[in-house]
Amino acid sequence: MIENYRAFAKYNRLMNHKLYNIVGDLPEDELKKDYGSFFGSLFNTLNHLVLADKVWLCRFAQQSTVFPSLTKKILEIPNGFQSLNQIVFEDFKDLKEHRIEIDLAIENMFMEMSNDF
Repeated sequence: MIENYRAFAKYNRLMNHKLYNIVGDLPEDELKKDYGSFFGSLFNTLNHLVLADKVWLCRFAQQSTVFPSLTKKILEIPNGFQSLNQIVFEDFKDLKEHRIEIDLAIENMFMEMSNDF
């Protein structure tokens, strides 16, 4: 079963890489334009996904099993958790860099996880 989770984590990293490369070609005004979606803009939605991953990773970090990949930098939510629509990163470049770090941490966490977790 753990091999499935490892494969999902790898797939998640690869698809986020593709998504961020495509989105990175958009002009900033398009990226941050409010399209009336749940989180408003594409940029806000990407921020939400990073925040949601951080919240879940914090839950894994609170388990009795220690995951070295879940570092303070990965788990930290700037200004603390306020709401699911808070903006974690104002700049797309910073958001993308942190997305890459989170995806690697997720993949490594599943490598560190025992088969009987």
